[in-house]
Amino acid sequence: MRKLYFLTILLACAYLLPQKVAAKDTCTANFNYSASSLTVSFYSAPGLPASTLHNWIFGDGSAGDASANPVHTYAVAGSYWVKHYIFNQSTNCNDSVIKEIKVPTTNCPIDANFSFYRDSQDCRVIHFINQSTPISPNAHFVWKFGDGTTSNETNPTHRYPNDGNYNACLVIESGSDCRKEICKQVEIHCTTPPCNLFVDFNWRKDSIQLNKIYFNSIVTASTANVQYYWKFGDGSFSSDKDPIHVYAHGGEFEVCLTVKSGENCSKTVCHKLSIRECDVQARFESKRDASEWNKVWFANLSQPVPNIWRTSWTYGDGTSSQDYNSVHVYQQPGKYLVCLKVQSLQGCIDAFCDTVIVSKPDSCRNHSEFRFEVSANNPLEYRFKPAEVNPYWKYYWEFGDGKSSTAITPTHKYEHAGTYRVCLTVVVGNRCRTSTCKEIRVAAPINCDTVKLKFEYTRTSGTPNQVSFKAISNVPILKQKWGILKIGASAVPPPTPVIIEANNPTYTFRDTGWYLVCLYGETAGNCQKVYCDRIHIERVGNGRIIPGSPVTVYPNPVSNTASIEFEMETASRVTLTILDASGASQLAFSVMGQAGSNSVKVPVDKLSNGFYIVEIRYANRMKLAKFQKS
Repeated sequence: MRKLYFLTILLACAYLLPQKVAAKDTCTANFNYSASSLTVSFYSAPGLPASTLHNWIFGDGSAGDASANPVHTYAVAGSYWVKHYIFNQSTNCNDSVIKEIKVPTTNCPIDANFSFYRDSQDCRVIHFINQSTPISPNAHFVWKFGDGTTSNETNPTHRYPNDGNYNACLVIESGSDCRKEICKQVEIHCTTPPCNLFVDFNWRKDSIQLNKIYFNSIVTASTANVQYYWKFGDGSFSSDKDPIHVYAHGGEFEVCLTVKSGENCSKTVCHKLSIRECDVQARFESKRDASEWNKVWFANLSQPVPNIWRTSWTYGDGTSSQDYNSVHVYQQPGKYLVCLKVQSLQGCIDAFCDTVIVSKPDSCRNHSEFRFEVSANNPLEYRFKPAEVNPYWKYYWEFGDGKSSTAITPTHKYEHAGTYRVCLTVVVGNRCRTSTCKEIRVAAPINCDTVKLKFEYTRTSGTPNQVSFKAISNVPILKQKWGILKIGASAVPPPTPVIIEANNPTYTFRDTGWYLVCLYGETAGNCQKVYCDRIHIERVGNGRIIPGSPVTVYPNPVSNTASIEFEMETASRVTLTILDASGASQLAFSVMGQAGSNSVKVPVDKLSNGFYIVEIRYANRMKLAKFQKS
């Protein structure tokens, strides 16, 4: 304690004496801080030698602290003047700084956080992802990138001019007494040689199975040693050059291809892919007639039946029909691909195809082809079905784990994951006996601890209080239940939550304010998961934006005309500039703004598709907003 007191006096005296040595990077008493409730973490300037002596005066009457990066808990919220003294013993250099900090109140409902990643094309470009909660029109963001530049964007992109370590900070404010700040170190070291690698890809959908996608990579590399890594956006991966992927359900997926050429050269490109969720699913089963060898009965098993409007059969021999359940007589023996197309009342078309083998009774052709499918709830359980079903034939199944069955369409549950050889032997009469074997890979049961569940939402263009929700998981979602509750209200009794039992619902909110939305999901593997998030409704119908909101571009994305809405303290002339992703001005004009709410119509139909920045300047203020032109 005596040493600390002596150090405090020494540094205080050094602060009062004239400085004979100019402050350098190794002798700069600067600091940042981040606050969580009443606890504040202080971070001294990077680059100070380990031998530097520190002293902190926290401004609340407490004892000083000699740590380089102390953590201090204040008794009450408020503003405090914090003093930081340093003394570099090797250069006999001292410096000090005084800053005002704000300790937020305990009811400050915001949490500052962010992440960042390096651009795949430019090593010095960093993309910052704002993970603060809540991100709402009432929250104001200030980014300090550590190189003297700042930004008010929600998710900015910044290019650092030189190599080095930078202390990047995000400040979020909501109201006059609610402020949080968090800082993280960003390392820029771009000493690797240029990566001359071009990466892109395209895709096409299967003409019958619309959720089956054929991907084609487009890569130009300077070396022959090229590796591919695909992420299909649904938790599946592939290392093929041109993979084929079948999506289990509809939705919008971000597909990313990463290509690595050599040791230090890799690039990633991502595209959005929409798989339409059809409201009907085509399915049928076939059965050979017992008395006529060339007659086949087809049972339409498409679901749900009330949604079906039209059906269309093609029998693989050049003929077709629009029967619901069908029977067809073939003229010649052979192997035929039969397809059923089903159209719903909403216009969605789904198709299902299967192979039918037609043979005369006196021929001994292979009747033992079969297919299999895994249970949605248990990856250890499989259902097997022969390609030809005839109640007068005999079926013998061997599942590769010592178990067998004589059922026509058995269901078998394996004890353990692994690779098994499954064989089907079909006996027709006394003379024809054929067998087919296939290898299947049985996956381990789903571990519910690894199952992730969340949802995303989009607002309806023109109706900002109508929100569409979409559930997302790394495994198939079997059942959804949604709960919506308005929060922050003081009504007695409290409001009753709205319960929606539907998949990916669209809900119209009747009032502005904060709502808690919870998704209760049941996934494959019988996993029960819950995910909640808050959503803010700023407008109802065509109502004006709530005063105090930041710049809003509406609609977003926009095609022809954008409405730019913002608040002004006093009437003043406003300059609006539309900047592209490179920072170049594309549109600029001036209007007279009024005190209060302002709305300016901007024609953007001449702009190319992409992301743009709206820069609004008036008096000594500047406001920014981002929008997408599509």
